[in-house]
Amino acid sequence: MRKSLEKAASFCIVGPDEPKAQAIYAKKRGWSSRFVSAKGTSFIKDMGFEGEAGDPQPGVSVLKRTKSGISIVKHVNVMRDGDCPSVLEVIWMLPGVKPADIAWK
Repeated sequence: MRKSLEKAASFCIVGPDEPKAQAIYAKKRGWSSRFVSAKGTSFIKDMGFEGEAGDPQPGVSVLKRTKSGISIVKHVNVMRDGDCPSVLEVIWMLPGVKPADIAWK
């Protein structure tokens, strides 16, 4: 299913840790997703995934590249909004993608 999704949209996990720490974390769990470090940037805060104490919070964002830049299509902060979207809900967030377009294998 991941390969099918990646034809429609890029996917990555953004975290506050150094890339080496992310790689160790992913390897221990058998994850093959792409990780991106936001360490030393304001990206997590800018996206609304930082608590009042500066702690990173889980969430899902769908971004779209346009001629004028990058815009936020959908944004869910799991801690603040109290709802963690399912895989299907994330697929529905993707612009122009229908669940029928995804190979469910």
